[in-house]
Amino acid sequence: MNKKIPCQYCRQRRRKCERLSQNEACQRCLQTNRKCTTQYIYVQDELLAEDKEERENSLELYQQVRHLEKQIQSLETSLHQEKALIQEPKWDLQIVNGELRLATEIKSLEELMMYGKSAIRYLSPFGDTFRAKTIVLHQHMHTSLVKNAMQIIARSFQHSDDPESTSSPKAISKRFSTGVTAFLEPQFFIERLIANFFSCFNDIVSILHEPSFMEHFHTLQDPMQDPLVLAICTCSAISTCKHNFFNSHEKRYFSEYFYDLTMEKLVDMFDDPGKALESVLVIHLLIPFMVTTSRVADSFKWSSMAMLLCDGLQKEYPDFAKGGPHLPRMTRIKYSIIHRNSVLPFRDFITCDERTLIKQQNIPIDILPDEPEKTRNIFKVFNLILSLSTHPAFVAVVTQARQVSTSDNSAVIEMNLEDIIRYEDTIRAWWCHLPQDVKICNNPFTLTKDMVEREINACKITMASYVHVTTIKIQACLIQPKSRKARALGDMDNIVSDKAIQLVLHSIDMCFHLMNQLEKIDSFCYSSTKILVRCIDTLMILLQVEDEKITAMAQSRLNDHMHALTRRVSPDHRVTTSASPFSMLTVAPPGPTPSVTELYKNYPLPREALIFDIVRTIVEQNARNIEALNTLS
Repeated sequence: MNKKIPCQYCRQRRRKCERLSQNEACQRCLQTNRKCTTQYIYVQDELLAEDKEERENSLELYQQVRHLEKQIQSLETSLHQEKALIQEPKWDLQIVNGELRLATEIKSLEELMMYGKSAIRYLSPFGDTFRAKTIVLHQHMHTSLVKNAMQIIARSFQHSDDPESTSSPKAISKRFSTGVTAFLEPQFFIERLIANFFSCFNDIVSILHEPSFMEHFHTLQDPMQDPLVLAICTCSAISTCKHNFFNSHEKRYFSEYFYDLTMEKLVDMFDDPGKALESVLVIHLLIPFMVTTSRVADSFKWSSMAMLLCDGLQKEYPDFAKGGPHLPRMTRIKYSIIHRNSVLPFRDFITCDERTLIKQQNIPIDILPDEPEKTRNIFKVFNLILSLSTHPAFVAVVTQARQVSTSDNSAVIEMNLEDIIRYEDTIRAWWCHLPQDVKICNNPFTLTKDMVEREINACKITMASYVHVTTIKIQACLIQPKSRKARALGDMDNIVSDKAIQLVLHSIDMCFHLMNQLEKIDSFCYSSTKILVRCIDTLMILLQVEDEKITAMAQSRLNDHMHALTRRVSPDHRVTTSASPFSMLTVAPPGPTPSVTELYKNYPLPREALIFDIVRTIVEQNARNIEALNTLS
């Protein structure tokens, strides 16, 4: 069978070249009134060379970004060191004729600024009590679970994404298309998959406007030709939601089927200005599938493309964030969808994680009146969280905590003591002004298990979860595992660390109860795995604290969280110790390693297996290390 040769115009744009016969013009050239010229010098080797060059460029860009991040960290460290070397002059104050005068000569603007701050301290009855202080934070022995995962995933950039490769996700997926599954017609599941997608809350359901989509869906003669329908089916089929009626193999088989059809449509339309918003929606719906099936390079590439398209839409519609009842219905819907897709798809608003860097949009999202109640409620929660996430005091402490969590193991980081102290007051003040219908109690730091178990409102549980996950994320950076006895009783580092341990233990307990309570609500399908991993990561730090009481409490909670994680992972993705790819990587010598897709090719949902494998392996290794240290001591 002769291979169809694309015309020069389609080939340059990497578009599907459709023609009735090889001697006729293709449909794209006919539509654009172009001369259709077949490029007979086209050979497969040239395409492979272009693909190889593109992969090399992507890897080079990734390495440049990592290098720049290290340079920024190095510059920040140097800046702290230079500030520490600056010696404040000794100010000579004299009283002449009843007036206070400065006898010391000021030689520069920097000295003038230092004198201004010093004068406030010297003349205040409080002395330097309120002088800005910092505490020095040393990295923990425990390497973050997230860091370990990212180190493995980063290796995927070093491997080819050639679909013809035997280790590509597409090739590996064929092993899950055997048995009865291969005889089922995917199109028969479209309506059920769409119903499942909108029936419960998940990470990305709110980027769509359900009423207008359903209006569009009911007008379609052939839903299999609509890219948005195919993208929703892809996302819904791969979902680990409890309402998904597919088993693991069926999830992979049917989601791959819909994904291939969607990509054909997406590649054909994403550079069409008239379909920019539709392309953005399709991309954001496909990202969960790409992540779950370890299509790392593709997810980064298409996420970047979506951000560029969003940027173009924002310029085309500069009032996109100013929606309201004064606008016509369809205009208001379009503005709201642009706004949502500029913010939501890359942010998990409970765990405070951003999947990639995004341009901050601090304007509340327009809540459309004809949307389902659950969607309106979740946007209400998001807008309230947005008011906290843009508070200067909150931003200051979160930024410093992020620097600590992403720094190298050998790094020594400083955090501003005033920002740390203000954290609780900032949270309490924000919480105090929240509407009563989203507050589970009057003070989030006094929340109890009984209060949680009595609550059935998803909004209240979600809001409390956000506060306690954020608290874990920030306070975990302040825990200093070194011996508390070796430090002075009134040492500020000791006081801060002890307070952080107290807050972290309480927040871990509350997250565990909130997570269990949230799972009882049938319409809310947030993946609790993210919260569990965050808590387990922090409990591993607490195990390093040289206090038997604290380590005993941490170990007890770690056992409960590992049991909960195991229960939430499907049985066919619970990687055993003997078959652990991650264990193999931890002892492998430096050098090339297989790709993530190759390592976890026996699992239909490799991301789920990867997370469980990393967490279980590190927890077991940590337990062995602690046992060995106890034996030596």
